[in-house]
This record gives sequence, structure tokens and C-alpha cells, in this order.
Amino acid sequence: MITRLEINDIICPRCGIGMDARSGEEMRCPHCDLKTRVLLFRPLPLLVEHPTPAGPEDAACAHHPANRAVAVCAGTGDYICSLCHVALDGKSYSVQYLEGAGKSILTKSYTHYLPRPDTEIVTLALFTLLVSFLGVIFIPLMILRFFTTRKLRRENPLYARLVGPGRMAWLGIVAFGFGAMAAFGVLAIIVAIVINNS
Repeated sequence: MITRLEINDIICPRCGIGMDARSGEEMRCPHCDLKTRVLLFRPLPLLVEHPTPAGPEDAACAHHPANRAVAVCAGTGDYICSLCHVALDGKSYSVQYLEGAGKSILTKSYTHYLPRPDTEIVTLALFTLLVSFLGVIFIPLMILRFFTTRKLRRENPLYARLVGPGRMAWLGIVAFGFGAMAAFGVLAIIVAIVINNS
């Protein structure tokens, strides 16, 4: 049943006092003097999927015997109707199972772990700045983590949203910038050794 909102049911969002309003016109609240505009619209119809009644040849839902079963619960093996059906990770479960014995399945399906090699790049860069002689070890790891980050961005859309193109550019500058500095540092040491030996 749809409840129709009458114009005299509109209340001020600031003080909560009822207001007289006409759709589309600017108005002021008589109590708090808030200037606002009221827009009225038709409500959208709500589509509700009603379960299909079970016929004599149909399997009936274990929890709603009058309803036709649409799936089999992966946890209990019971037939379930559209009211009971919950799809998680490609499997069908009943609401009753997920509220009882299947709580661990429900929590696992909403718990996600994303590896974050992009944060490791930043950590390794900070260690390289603090302890410069360890840069020889950390810089190849930073470059490796950069390529791991690129691979994760291509394979996982959630990770691609998390690590955008701006962050990828910044990580590339950090990883390869430190790599270039380390290469110039090693080259400078080799040149200094050659000059001292000659």
C-alpha cells in the first residue's frame, strides 16, 4: 500500500515545524525563516519478487511449504524458495542457515584481504633514505613490487580503484628514481675505485 504524502505533511528540515508548500515555489519557514524550495514527484513503483506457489509436481521450500523451491541450500541441502535464497560466492544458501550454523560463511564472504605491494614500495623507499647502504637490497625489491602492483591493477578491479593512475605514476617515479640514484651511486663508486687504482 502506498502512502500518499499531502502538501501539508511537509516539515521544515531545520526546525521540524509543518509548512504550507506549493511544488516548485520558493518559500520560507514561518518558525525559523529557512528559505527553501519544495519539489513534489510521483513515487516510483516498488517491484517485489513474490514467490511462486508450489504445484503438486514441484519441490516445496523447507521453510515456506506453500512456495515453490528455486534452489538447494549448499549448507543444509534443503529446498529453498526465493524468500529464503541468498547467493554468496556462487553458491545458494538459505537465510535460516546463514543466521545459524552458517555465520562463518557469511562473515568470510564479506571479509576481503587485498595485498598492498604499493605500500611496501613507500616503506622500502623510507628505509633506503634512512639507511642508504641498504639501498642495494631495497631498490630491486621496490622495482619488483612496482611490477607486482601493475599486475594486481590489471587483474583486480577493486585494486585498480584503490590504486589509481596517479598513485601508479608516483610509485613508478619513486621506484625507478631510487633505482637510477642507486645505479649512479654504484657507477660513481666504480669510477672512484678505478681512478684511485690508476
